[in-house]
Amino acid sequence: MGVQSGSDTRPSLSLGLGLKVPRDPRWSLRFEARGYATLTGGDRDLLCVGGDIGLECRVRYQGDVLMQGEALAGLMFRFK
Repeated sequence: MGVQSGSDTRPSLSLGLGLKVPRDPRWSLRFEARGYATLTGGDRDLLCVGGDIGLECRVRYQGDVLMQGEALAGLMFRFK
């Protein structure tokens, strides 16, 4: 018995901010942050697999907005 999957197109919004802090003419610090929001339907099950006792889902959520975020930090070097 296979797991059926469908394809839905949902509205999504993302916002990103960045900051570069010069420390020297040759190197600087860089910080970035991004946030994502996707409008979804009601109850959803994700990462489902078939098991001995039936369908088993690892991730479940309920709501109208799925939000995600990420933060990055790094060093930038300039070579001449």
